Amino acid sequence: MTRKIILILIFCLWESTAAFSVLAQATATPTPPPPPLGITPTAPSDKGGNKKPTQTPTPRPSGNVFPQPPGTPPLTATPTAPPTPTATLPPTLIRLTVFMDGNRNGTFDTGEGVTGLLGLARRGDWLTYGLTENGVLFLPVSPDVPAGEFIAVEVPYLHWSTQVRAPENNGTAEAVLRLELPEYPVFLP
Repeated sequence: MTRKIILILIFCLWESTAAFSVLAQATATPTPPPPPLGITPTAPSDKGGNKKPTQTPTPRPSGNVFPQPPGTPPLTATPTAPPTPTATLPPTLIRLTVFMDGNRNGTFDTGEGVTGLLGLARRGDWLTYGLTENGVLFLPVSPDVPAGEFIAVEVPYLHWSTQVRAPENNGTAEAVLRLELPEYPVFLP
């Protein structure tokens, strides 16, 4: 759209400079000589002797307002319909959840997610990866992976891996890594 606008502006500038060069080459329009001294021009009168004012003609453009070089088709505005949106199916995903179970209730609660861990999923030569954010990472599954096949999900920094089955189209498989709070000794030996 922006490219079309720029091309139209360049064309209009080119045409206006061409029109100015044509005007510069034109000869001066002859004007009638002024009336002799003592004689004033009068308006024509109708049959009754009443004088009618003369009307100044309104200038109208003749021909094309924007002249074009010979052989170019005239510019016409062609309305176009807005593009119709195409329906996109939601992707098939693996949801990796990594959390530190601070209250030891076994569920992923607010504030327990581990951020910035590398998570990856692989099967054969296919690989996808990303970083967890607030303990969650969505990994898209390649459309080449058939549903029901095993996919390895890994968190390399923690030396953890598991296998999940590839979900059906537009489904989501879950992989959860729950980290226990470390227990420190009460007294140092």
